[in-house]
Amino acid sequence: MKKTVSFFFIFALSILTVSCKKEPVIDFDENFEGSWRHYRTDVTYTEFYIQSDSKGEIEYIEENGKSSGTFSVKWLIKGNKLYHGWFATKHSVYVIDKYPTIAETEINNNFDFIPIGKSYMILDGEYYVRSN
Repeated sequence: MKKTVSFFFIFALSILTVSCKKEPVIDFDENFEGSWRHYRTDVTYTEFYIQSDSKGEIEYIEENGKSSGTFSVKWLIKGNKLYHGWFATKHSVYVIDKYPTIAETEINNNFDFIPIGKSYMILDGEYYVRSN
């Protein structure tokens, strides 16, 4: 019994240690604040909401207009990865290929259109345009 409790304690402590190195994304770069939309098709999209306190959610809009989403949790950053929550699963961890920036030329990437002067970022190879 003691070994099980000790193992659980060490395991929990190591997860906490690893996750503590993450920092709220707005503390790292306030340019992440806002709503970010990526079109998967001409009518379906994923939208990230990141508030000034780094909290936010993910919303998925489907072809039939139905939406689903996540709970509001902290967006965190560590290295070049963006995490939706302290204990993010592989489906809510995104590699930052390009940090939020302003488009200097028009960008057409599949269903995402980014006009000159609009903010965008690239996560996991997908373009996310500031929608607010």
